[in-house]
Amino acid sequence: MTEDQPQLPERPTQGHATASQAVPPRPQVPPVVTAEQWGAGFQQTHHREPTMSEYLAAVHAGLIAPECRPRDPSMQQSTSRPVLAKLRGLATFILPAAAFLAIISLFLPVASAMGFSVNYFSDEAGGEGGFLLFIMLAAIAASVVAVIRKANWSRITAGVVASSSA
Repeated sequence: MTEDQPQLPERPTQGHATASQAVPPRPQVPPVVTAEQWGAGFQQTHHREPTMSEYLAAVHAGLIAPECRPRDPSMQQSTSRPVLAKLRGLATFILPAAAFLAIISLFLPVASAMGFSVNYFSDEAGGEGGFLLFIMLAAIAASVVAVIRKANWSRITAGVVASSSA
């Protein structure tokens, strides 16, 4: 072979013999870039802003890399604000403890005068103690579910139930 001719790579065929085969050229694939890089390159080439249809055609052709966004927005907030993420984790454990203390406070006197005291379960208080006890037990149950499930809906439910008992 002369130096002007490219040398073809040898590929083994079935068995031990080798044969000289031409490798087909790979198609030229344009590099995948971000939307900003593609827009800057388009402006340099065409001296104008790209239209939406041109941009969508480039996305469809695979010239623009897809944006990587987290699926759950709360994940992005928790990574950018570690203090708030830590407080959120503590809140799920503080809520049942606070509801338990509130249940204890239902049995303590609300008012006392001249040796007479009234708590939430007294007839003079209008019998609100039973309803408040039910709401606080529901808050404890919802916060326990929030600790076990670790789902946003369970945290929201626990917060709503706890705020209705306050």
